[in-house]
Amino acid sequence: MKKKSSGLSLLIILLCFLLFCNKKSDNLIPLKENEVIEYINEAPRTETDLADVKVLSIQEGKDDFTYVNLSSNPFFDMRDKQLFLKVDTKSGKIFSDAGGKEDLLIPEKKNLKKDFSWNYGEWNAVIDSETETVVTEKNTYTNCLKIYYNLSVTMVAEVWIKPKIGIVKFGAYRTNPPSLTRTYYVLKNR
Repeated sequence: MKKKSSGLSLLIILLCFLLFCNKKSDNLIPLKENEVIEYINEAPRTETDLADVKVLSIQEGKDDFTYVNLSSNPFFDMRDKQLFLKVDTKSGKIFSDAGGKEDLLIPEKKNLKKDFSWNYGEWNAVIDSETETVVTEKNTYTNCLKIYYNLSVTMVAEVWIKPKIGIVKFGAYRTNPPSLTRTYYVLKNR
């Protein structure tokens, strides 16, 4: 049975911060305007659950920043609300704008090393690994970054990023009370 996800909300913020790669810098994820990035729940599966993110716009600023508007934010909580990103083209830092509040989603490139930690709003974030292998629908990616986000003792979000490809896997789940199952999504169309 195939069902279309209405969006992934809290974890999508994490996905979006990794989605952008600017020509001027060597950031993590290449994006093109009007591109649709598709994700599917990880196999083996009894049902198919899809999540899509469309790049609505990319605007180069005069201030060394690029502004990205994404159609949804599935990475944290499966929501359809648009996600606005601000990418520092010099350092690679990615900020998300949620309700007028700008938060550091991804740190600068030089800090993308195991055990580096920062705060993303109320979330604690840490680079959990630099050497993860992820199997998606079409490819196997090695040497992926794994970022672990936790919100107190309540929620966890995990994101795997393959530099120059983008977010290749993500998932979010409750820890208190615990989720009965954990669903991870993998890249479907790259």
